[in-house]
Amino acid sequence: MTFNNRAPFQDSPTSPAVAQKILEALQGLRFGAVEIIVHDGRIVQIERKDKLRLNLPCPTETARTLKSDKET
Repeated sequence: MTFNNRAPFQDSPTSPAVAQKILEALQGLRFGAVEIIVHDGRIVQIERKDKLRLNLPCPTETARTLKSDKET
């Protein structure tokens, strides 16, 4: 197995444009993740995964609520 003798990621400069893109990916994110992909010590990809949390009642609870509403 051969290893590249390049400096590790923490020694590599990050351009202001890349830092700005990471901040943009974080803006407005309530639930989810921002993943930074690094190849050979360089940031090559930024992925944003948004999660939408639904606070919906269980179908059986909805059925019980509808039933009790009709009885009153």
